[in-house]
Amino acid sequence: VSEDIEGTGYNTAISAMMEFMNAAYKWENRPKSVLEKFVLLLSPFAPHIAEELWQRLGHVDSLATFSDLRQLIILNTKTPV
Repeated sequence: VSEDIEGTGYNTAISAMMEFMNAAYKWENRPKSVLEKFVLLLSPFAPHIAEELWQRLGHVDSLATFSDLRQLIILNTKTPV
C-alpha cells in the first residue's frame, strides 16, 4: 500500500486495503496492533472514518497532527512586502 501511495497508484492502494479487510474478517483474532496500522494507512483516504476507528481502538488523541496544519497555514500565508 505504501508503494502504491508514493507512486500515486491510489486505486491499487485502495484495492490492497480492501483485500486486507476481506482477509481480516475471516480471522478469529484481530490483533489491535495490526488494526492500528491499517487505520493509519486508511487515514489519508478516509480521514473521518479513520478517526472514528482510531477512537474505537481506544485512542484519545487524534490521528491528525495540528502541527501539520500550522505548517500548511504558514506555507500558504502571503505577506505583502
